[in-house]
Amino acid sequence: MNCPKCNQPMKLGFLPVYRGRLYWAPEPERVPLLIDIKPKDSIVLSDYTLSLPLKAEAHYCRTCKMVIMHEKNHETSEDFTENPFI
Repeated sequence: MNCPKCNQPMKLGFLPVYRGRLYWAPEPERVPLLIDIKPKDSIVLSDYTLSLPLKAEAHYCRTCKMVIMHEKNHETSEDFTENPFI
């Protein structure tokens, strides 16, 4: 994958998820007090976990210092199991 800003190759990697889930939320949503609550209009970026650490696939551009990742169910991401908390 090439960076959309500088068009240089991006390095494939991951963001670790230890408890709860990784998601993007629009401003001015607040961070919920409970880890199993997803803010309104947020986009899930990883599965929900309480025990085993998970990986959320991401690409990094060293030139622009930018991380890009797909939504959890994007076709190029790893297969995720469905979770009733999501």
